Amino acid sequence: MNKRILRKLLTILFTGTLIILFLSSNILSITGNLRIDNPDFMIRGICTVLAMLCLVISLELKIKYLNIGWGLLTISLLTDTLDEIGAISFWRWVDYVFEDAFLGLGILLIGYGFYKVVEKKEALKGKLRRMAFKDPLTDLPNRRIIKQHLLSAIREASKNNRKAGILLINLDKFKLVNDALGHNIGNNLLKKATNRLRSILRKEDTIAHLGGDEFIIILNDIEYLEEIEYIAQRSIALFKVPFMLIEKSIHSTCSIGASVFPEDGEDAETLFKNAEIAMYMSKEKGPNSYQFYTEVMKEKAGERLEKAENIREGLARGEFILHYQPKVRVETGEITGVEALARWNHPRLGLVYPNYFISIAEETGLIKEIDEYVLKLACLQIREWTNQGFEPINITVNISAALFNSSDFICNLDAILHSTGVDISYLSIEVTETATMEDMEYAYDIFDKLKKKGIKISLDDFGTGYSSLSYLKTFPIDALKIDKAFIDGITKDKRDESLIKAAITMAKSLNIKVISEGVETIEQLEFLNNVGCDEYQGYLFSEPMPIEGIEDLLIKNRGLKVSGENLELTY
Repeated sequence: MNKRILRKLLTILFTGTLIILFLSSNILSITGNLRIDNPDFMIRGICTVLAMLCLVISLELKIKYLNIGWGLLTISLLTDTLDEIGAISFWRWVDYVFEDAFLGLGILLIGYGFYKVVEKKEALKGKLRRMAFKDPLTDLPNRRIIKQHLLSAIREASKNNRKAGILLINLDKFKLVNDALGHNIGNNLLKKATNRLRSILRKEDTIAHLGGDEFIIILNDIEYLEEIEYIAQRSIALFKVPFMLIEKSIHSTCSIGASVFPEDGEDAETLFKNAEIAMYMSKEKGPNSYQFYTEVMKEKAGERLEKAENIREGLARGEFILHYQPKVRVETGEITGVEALARWNHPRLGLVYPNYFISIAEETGLIKEIDEYVLKLACLQIREWTNQGFEPINITVNISAALFNSSDFICNLDAILHSTGVDISYLSIEVTETATMEDMEYAYDIFDKLKKKGIKISLDDFGTGYSSLSYLKTFPIDALKIDKAFIDGITKDKRDESLIKAAITMAKSLNIKVISEGVETIEQLEFLNNVGCDEYQGYLFSEPMPIEGIEDLLIKNRGLKVSGENLELTY
């Protein structure tokens, strides 16, 4: 039976009994058949009603001892009330058990029950406190409480004329692991990282999880900077050992930024901000590295902010231009298409290459604007070739993960295609393997829409992610590009050669074209020809060049031939 219904039935039963009792006793008293002390009877009756109400309320609290206590007290008071009616008599032992014993036992259990209520309330408050100040995944202090720990460390260091340190730790490419292997694996990695970091701390130090892929360690009672550096080095060493996740060995690296009280700041906000600046500088240095904050870094952070503003202004002023690198058929040496690459024609610095502005653009979100700008320039170039009566060549445009995974990608693409009136058959979109891993369902939907428009799709940086070959049959792609990291291994590493062969065999069985990028030697080209690679890019044939250069090269390419097995390049 439902507990709520049972409680209602008990309430009706007890209330009905009491009403009948009052009515019958008053009727009997009026007729003279029963003589009772009305005031005494009324007091006992009221106490019984109150006990009943308390019993019903205690059932809602689900405290066992309180329920039993109010139940016994109700029975005791009801028995005592009935005793007032002379017409009803109980045996002496019934009076003793139901009145005296139940009364004493009920009061004891009610007292103990209230103690349990208070205990339960305190436990609930403790749980809420832990939820507010503890990270549920790692069971570490969270961002809300860590500031108090840092303030305490600063006070102690100031009082004892010592130092305090902050290590801000960021897991490199954690999002890639999360997207490729799933959130459960990502969470497992965070837990294992937590356990490793805990193992190197002193008892006076504090570690917290700030959320996502960031941890912070507060180092108390520091006398020498070398102590902070030692902990940073040990933290780096922890991440050099791979993590075992779902029977798979995963290499995860970290970047650490350090700031020190009082040298790098005298308040919590300044110390945290400076540690964050140092952490970003550490990321630029490379994986598994650490950096202490310096004033020079502050200047660099200011420079990065200024650079981001200059990129915005450069886009607005139309300072970004395109250079093109040919894609060449391996067997014949014929140019089959070009890849559009962004360059910044800076008014002061001259021609600026992507390594100067891409990292800032990705960090600030400007990469989406650059991608859309490059896409528009490529479409305009195709239109210009068409207007000049020159048969256009296919142009491939790289799309960043940020733009590819944005909700307005297709809408903005449609707007560009409509405004330029370009023949879509001459346009290809290239995305990295890692960009598609954020949401595979979404990626498939985008690819499907692109294919329906007649746009060709290339998968870039193939082989560098955590999952690869399965994408060849999942996504409706036209071409895949084998990353330069594998091409560099040709004639040097048999494993790279084997992987290239496997990728080409798999792609060809699915009717997908294979393009190798970063080809720089005749030996590499010979190998690719022997294993059946379709096309290649690289400095062996041509570096990226402006539109005038690529147009001249297309004209000259009519006499470009490949002779014999040695693949001699001749004009």
